[in-house]
Amino acid sequence: MNPETTDHSYPEFFTDEFIADPYATYAHLREKCPVFHTTYPGEPVEIWVLSRYQDVKDAFTNPLISKQRQHVGQGLLAPNAMHRKLRGFHTNLVMVDPPIHTRMRKVITRELNPARVDRLADRAAQHAADLLDGFAGRGGADLMAEYAIPLPVTVLGNWMLGIPPSKEFDEFLEKSTVLVTPRYDFKAEDYDSIKIVMNDFILDVLDYKRRNPADDLFSAFVAAHAAGEINDDELIGLAVTMLLAGFASTSFLVGNALLALLEHPEQLKLLRERPELVDNAVEETIRYDGSMQTATFRFTTTDVEIEGTTIPRGSIVVCAFAAAHRDPAVFERPDEFDLTREHNPHIGFGMGVHSCPGNRLGRMMTRTAVSTAVGRLPDLRLAAAREDLRWRPGLLHRGLFALPVEFSTDR
Repeated sequence: MNPETTDHSYPEFFTDEFIADPYATYAHLREKCPVFHTTYPGEPVEIWVLSRYQDVKDAFTNPLISKQRQHVGQGLLAPNAMHRKLRGFHTNLVMVDPPIHTRMRKVITRELNPARVDRLADRAAQHAADLLDGFAGRGGADLMAEYAIPLPVTVLGNWMLGIPPSKEFDEFLEKSTVLVTPRYDFKAEDYDSIKIVMNDFILDVLDYKRRNPADDLFSAFVAAHAAGEINDDELIGLAVTMLLAGFASTSFLVGNALLALLEHPEQLKLLRERPELVDNAVEETIRYDGSMQTATFRFTTTDVEIEGTTIPRGSIVVCAFAAAHRDPAVFERPDEFDLTREHNPHIGFGMGVHSCPGNRLGRMMTRTAVSTAVGRLPDLRLAAAREDLRWRPGLLHRGLFALPVEFSTDR
């Protein structure tokens, strides 16, 4: 860390302690170094971390800060470092600006519409109940492996996207989770090798949908491509967007919500007494301990001054949700988990043109998972000490490897 931010009262960036609990570090940055310059390890990449709510919010709509890596001057994310096979992979919705973004988003929002999402709600609730029935008689389970992960795989992957269950899909999902929660010693070739395997799987699925169209999003993307609405790279980019943006973020959000409730038994009791607060539980989890620790990278198109610090042209800007969502300038009692919180202007799904088009689906799956687990598992409690829980590495997502719980089998 920079010398002015080192006082040993909080974990250093990219350490095991930081992975387990980054909030003391972010609190220090908000107060002392709101525009923090550091180096991401592994394949060294210089980044500038924004930690104050208003700065993060402003960055989402700042015309001088882009999503396209063509503005990066050097390093792992520079355009000349892109593997030749991955041009379409990197033409995903979070890595392009208008007018390309506008064209692609139009297709997604048309197909991923509220009516389609709402039609899945009852089926999702039944599937959540079925997953719980699979282990309810045991008195214990890993709620990540047995619940939080398989729920979005079925609802988003099998039903919404139209990808049939297979060993290849399971392997794809494992690689995608590694990609969004990479070890800190990852090099360029580690990222590329994973992306190439994923890219090949996506091409196979899209080819299958050309030959076997159905009422699903991937078939709709293929049809939009055939109609000339999107080009070859944009078709792959839409598939990548849906596959990378929905699974880990939803699974981790479910796990973080259940953990927050288990660590705050008075809030768990309140939710059981007032199940209508489940929407509040989802929104409060996004603020308090969301599955997106930071937004995806952004890039300065010219020198940009924030909080008196000049971020040079071609730099990587990291908007830290985990820091912004506990900013006391915006949130009262920011370190408390409160289902009755009335003022919660979190920005966990982004803002502006790059706001998440799948937020309704993510909210529905999380709401369904939380309400079903709380309602059907009596006496739910952690089966491990907090310090023994293992969190996945990386700076983008925040999620558990496992969430061991115990509960009564009396039903």
